[in-house]
Amino acid sequence: MAERGGEELLAGPWGDERAQARLFHFGCRLAASLARPFDDADPLPGYWGPVAGVDVAALARHPDFAAPLAQAVARHRGVPGLDASRLAHVSHRAGGRLALLIATAARGDLAEVARLVSAAVWHRRILRLALRAERARIRTLLGVENYNAATQEVPTLHPSLAFLDAGDPYWDRARGPDEADGARAVVEHGSGILLACASNADPALGAMAAVRHGLDLDAAPPLPEALEQHLVKLVRRRVPSWSALIG
Repeated sequence: MAERGGEELLAGPWGDERAQARLFHFGCRLAASLARPFDDADPLPGYWGPVAGVDVAALARHPDFAAPLAQAVARHRGVPGLDASRLAHVSHRAGGRLALLIATAARGDLAEVARLVSAAVWHRRILRLALRAERARIRTLLGVENYNAATQEVPTLHPSLAFLDAGDPYWDRARGPDEADGARAVVEHGSGILLACASNADPALGAMAAVRHGLDLDAAPPLPEALEQHLVKLVRRRVPSWSALIG
């Protein structure tokens, strides 16, 4: 048995009480994300023929249609399963717990984390910006907190994250004249790195994250374990709503 402040933690088949509670939480997250695929957006754009995705999403909110539509989405997506044993194995590691959060997050939540990741990975590029107007534009796209992390924290604590830079195309779009496309580039760049983290933990989580967030699984960059650890530390420190779950 493990101890918690002098108090014994009872060990079960999936670890001590803390591990079991964490496993239960992630199991619930996985189940909810599969049972409610319409929470964020139409999960199968163009699949419904002449019926608009927004109308299908409205039907999915009706109790008589929610389950059949969720089953239709699950059959079409073909996402592989994750049994209790694999879930326990994944959730044992901090990187695995981050992967579970990525795979089950709402799209808006993932986009927020993706902006942080892009800011961290681009920190060298950001520091090289000479013009005040360029710095202001990138600060707006990334968000002030993420920009500050990239310029004040990451160069000292996580400089190696720069090796995850996907190259000029995303950065050029972020700096380009189309602000809406620049904002998309920031999210797409960071989301690809987060997708790689999910895939590292378990192929099923990678597949689930890809279909849930509309990402290309084949485009996820390699993510060495050492860089994944820096990514985990960054998100754990800068994303309070995920910190306790990553542990």
